[in-house]
Amino acid sequence: MKEMINDPRPSPIAGSWYPGSPNRLSQSIDEFLAKSGEIHLNGTPVGLVVPHAGHIYSGQTAAKAFKAIEKFKPELVVIFSPHHAYTPYACSATAFGYYQTPLGKVPVNHELIEKISEGLAASGHDRIFISPSEKEHAIEIQLPFLQKIFSHEYSLIPLMLRDLSGDLTSDLVKTIIGVVGDRKTLVISSTDLSHFYPEEIANKLDGYLVKALADFSVEELIKAVKEKGSEACGISGLIVTMILTKLLGAKKCQITDYATSAEVTGETSSVVGYVSAVITT
Repeated sequence: MKEMINDPRPSPIAGSWYPGSPNRLSQSIDEFLAKSGEIHLNGTPVGLVVPHAGHIYSGQTAAKAFKAIEKFKPELVVIFSPHHAYTPYACSATAFGYYQTPLGKVPVNHELIEKISEGLAASGHDRIFISPSEKEHAIEIQLPFLQKIFSHEYSLIPLMLRDLSGDLTSDLVKTIIGVVGDRKTLVISSTDLSHFYPEEIANKLDGYLVKALADFSVEELIKAVKEKGSEACGISGLIVTMILTKLLGAKKCQITDYATSAEVTGETSSVVGYVSAVITT
């Protein structure tokens, strides 16, 4: 792939969104995981839903989902995130060969990304835009957790999604299913929920979406956002994750935590909502 940069992607958020020191980051993740306790899953993990605010705010909520899958050993991790910076492209990926965090490098599987891109083009859609300069935090913020719970080798398909109109959602899912094949795969949706409402209102709006997740219903998820006022900045990736994991054999979604930023800041007049969940067979 001519666009690929065979170097680690420099982290734009280490030292701000999470600790920049390897020792401090490692200790911080260990503390989050230890506080998560034991979480029993009724089935094999297929996917996760996790927040992507700075670790100080949403790290504990995320950790409860990661803790629950620490014995799982996927060969491939697919992460869907929003693209917070403006881009005209429906689907983007980093051009770098690795994501770099203070805990080391995570390899990006550009061979499979190229196959997905070719599949989208064959279905009449734009190819995946390979960005040499993206600074999206919503994918990278998850990686220190993966680096701490997994000691085996795995590769990453990190995709940043905008609104997926028409048949792009279904074609993307079909293409990924064909590319993933029989590889042991973990699908992650990176999303935060409501932003800057009083906590009581945030709990209500987020509650509709959390219930849709617990019911593992794509239809109810879409209704929560379009009709009931729920918010999720990563809604496209969340919808793709639910459809994709169902095709990979998932049957249910177990909520592992819901919280707001008020639990850290003490400020209840304007909060951000966070949810974590594990999707299982």
